[in-house]
Amino acid sequence: MMNSLSKGKKFLTDLFESSTLAYDQRDEWCTKLKSTQEKGKMDQMLQVQEMRELKKAYDNEIKLYNFLAKKGLKRINMKQEERAEEEKRLKEEEEINLLHGHLKILRDIYDYTKETDIENIIEDFEMREQENFSIYKLLNDFCAENQVLSHEVTKLRRDIDDRRDWNDMMSGKREEQLDNLNKELKIQMTKTREMKDKHDERKQLIDSTMEKISDIFKMLDCSIEPYQNLLGDKEPSLNTFDLSLRLINEKIKEYIHCAYYYVSVARLLERKTSAEEGEIDFITLEEVHGEVRTTGSVLAAPDWDSSPDRDVSCRSKTGGPPFPNTIISILENIIGKLDFHKIGLCIKGEYLSHLRFADDLALLSETAGQMQHMIETQHQASIKVGLEMNLIKTKIMTNNRWKNPITINGEPLKYEKC
Repeated sequence: MMNSLSKGKKFLTDLFESSTLAYDQRDEWCTKLKSTQEKGKMDQMLQVQEMRELKKAYDNEIKLYNFLAKKGLKRINMKQEERAEEEKRLKEEEEINLLHGHLKILRDIYDYTKETDIENIIEDFEMREQENFSIYKLLNDFCAENQVLSHEVTKLRRDIDDRRDWNDMMSGKREEQLDNLNKELKIQMTKTREMKDKHDERKQLIDSTMEKISDIFKMLDCSIEPYQNLLGDKEPSLNTFDLSLRLINEKIKEYIHCAYYYVSVARLLERKTSAEEGEIDFITLEEVHGEVRTTGSVLAAPDWDSSPDRDVSCRSKTGGPPFPNTIISILENIIGKLDFHKIGLCIKGEYLSHLRFADDLALLSETAGQMQHMIETQHQASIKVGLEMNLIKTKIMTNNRWKNPITINGEPLKYEKC
């Protein structure tokens, strides 16, 4: 491509130089033509003057000849006169033929130009000469370009022949390589078929295993929240095999813990009922943990005190953190024992004093005084069983314009925007 551009650039440069040279030559020739016309006019004037002088001399000679013919002697040479007459006749014929030739040229010029004015004829001739010169240059350019293209076509044909020979040589090698590849492909297809059969067997085994795991998962009622966080999965799959087993393991541990704590609480209630023979006030965490220790079992439970998602922070004074189900059971026991009669929101004659979900608790009241009484009662009852309210996470919300301070142990609780 660069060679072609260089050749084209060189060709355009030569074309511009040729055009400039031709234009300069044209100006030079036009100048010479004008000088020649002026010189012709001057020569014509000189010749006219000379012809006048010759005519005067000729008239004088004729007069002298007539005078001598009349007055003097005259020798007549017949041969010389005949020769002179013949030369005169030939000269007249030559001049007549030349005149006819000039007239014919003039008629041809008129037929061609349809002009009689010499200036218009000269101008038309110069214009046609310039056009003819342009056509001549264009033809020369075309011939040069044609020659360059001919060389390029010859080179391309030679390259095509070389490429065809090279392709013929490489086709044989490719056919040989294709044969080898076909043999290797057959071997690999056989191995792939065998591996596919093994893969199908293992896949069936994995599918049956995953179905059993899914049945166990559903039977244990495990949470699907971890799967929703993983690309929106809704159930156990092969991609979450390890997660499914972990969740099943944790769920089994949770059921074991729940069963054990419920058994311990049931034993404790049975023993306290038989001992006191009356109404039981509260069951404390210390009593539950003591019952667990007497049975000689050790259970691991998460430290709910360090979890940022819990609103109730609690820890037993006699051991590790309590199990969540134990907290829920004790909270339910506390709420059942509190006197919240005719306290809270009155809705069609019924009072709604609180809302509970797991270990979260929301107290409801119509006045700030009622809310202060309810929080203090709940706080004192929680302390009795070994629970402690988290003052940082306990918030107050109201739709009243005036926000009366509500405190626990002298510390005010924070109001949240409604």
